[in-house]
Parts: sequence; structure tokens; C-alpha cells
Amino acid sequence: MGNANVLSVAAFDNHIYAGTEEGIYRTLTTNNRIEDFSTWEFLGADQGFPADYSCKDMAIYKGQLYMGINEDVYRFANETPTLFYDQESAYAMQYLSAEGSYLLAGFRCVGGGCGNGQVRYLDENAVGGTLASGCLGVPIYAIEDQFGRFWFGDEWMGFRWLDNTTDEICNTFEINSPFSQEVWTVDVTNDEVWISTGAYTPTRTPVALDKVWPL
Repeated sequence: MGNANVLSVAAFDNHIYAGTEEGIYRTLTTNNRIEDFSTWEFLGADQGFPADYSCKDMAIYKGQLYMGINEDVYRFANETPTLFYDQESAYAMQYLSAEGSYLLAGFRCVGGGCGNGQVRYLDENAVGGTLASGCLGVPIYAIEDQFGRFWFGDEWMGFRWLDNTTDEICNTFEINSPFSQEVWTVDVTNDEVWISTGAYTPTRTPVALDKVWPL
């Protein structure tokens, strides 16, 4: 684990779980040498996991630990991983989210011809569906709030949400602020700070965000 990138972390059932590019490691929460990776246990084929896998995401949903293993969702219960949701290979897992009444699994299209992304909503019995794609750009994360609305964060501009699982119309709003932290120039005029968004990359390629905003 010392050379593996940690992609996700979860605390569950007296253990700390770390998802990495080479699989999942865990240690007891009472481990007083937690910084010593040799004290962590690797969860591999002997524990029922795939022989070769990565884990980018984990989430605790209704008292159970769910893991994004390769492109699928597994549930880890009674020290046993079981396949919970089998995702088609055209998509790569981006996140798991369990803030609301559903477990959300977000995917990016990597196989071509499958759009930008997909978000599945699932209950504890793996029953659910796919949220309307009109709100999805290139997914980064999504949450369900206390009112059953689904909010999306990705590489599209603006804020977007769906009112419920059957909503087909994407609700949007924008706030009066720069789209990016990248700034080309800053000036002070009449006691106001003005910034011009856009910049150059290290190779002197222009970043085309050509708006001017007062602060």
C-alpha cells in the first residue's frame, strides 16, 4: 500500500477501509500504528474479492458498506463481498453517493457511443433505475437531498437538479460568479475589483473563458 494511490476511505464495523488502484486495504480503528502500512490487511481473492481489481469509491448505505470494484458495485456484509450491481462495460465508475434514500452510482462513458455519463439510483434490494440524462454532463459527483431532489456536479456549467427519480426535465440556475478560478487580469476601478477570466496554459495556449466580472 505504500506505493498505491488511495482513492477512497470508509470507516465501517470497527475498521478503516482504503480503496486503492490495486485493491482494498483495511485496519482496525484501534490500531495504534495506523501509519505503518505493514499493519494493514489486504482484501484479495482469499477473502472473496476478484484476483485483480481496483476500488475507487466506497459508501455506507443503510448500515452496509458498498464498494465500487472495477466498474461494478459490491456489498460487503458478514466479511463477504457480493456483487450488488453489474454495470455494462462501456462505463467507468466515477463515484458512489449515499446521502439520501437511494444509493447513487455515477459512471462516465469510456466505450464510445454511450453519451457523457449515467447515474443509477438503487435501494437496498438493488431495485431502482437510471436518472434522466438531460442533467448529466461529464459526471464528478451527485447527491440526493432531504427532499428527494438529485443535484449534479460535473464539468458542465451551471447548477442542475432533478426533482425526483421520474423527473425528465432538468432544472438549472446560475449565480453571478466566474465559471473558473483562472484569471487573466485584475483591475480596480471606482472602488471595485474587476477580474477577467481566462488564462494561458503552460504551453501558452489560451483558455477561452472571456467574461469580465465585478467583485
